[in-house]
Amino acid sequence: MSMVYMESTSSSNKFCMDALLEEIYFLRRRLNEMSREIGSFSNPRLVEVSQLLDKKLNDYEQLKLKKTS
Repeated sequence: MSMVYMESTSSSNKFCMDALLEEIYFLRRRLNEMSREIGSFSNPRLVEVSQLLDKKLNDYEQLKLKKTS
């Protein structure tokens, strides 16, 4: 019975990691587009997207560490 739970948890973690990767890819594209449009890396909108991307990357690394431990 616990094996089914572990598989379910594993699937859930994979889904979370996949969803985070999708967000990361989207934010990277958006940051790239915005930087070309705006041209200034100190623009508040650009900084906001950059910080969100950084947070998502940290979240992904944390999930990855949990998965390996």
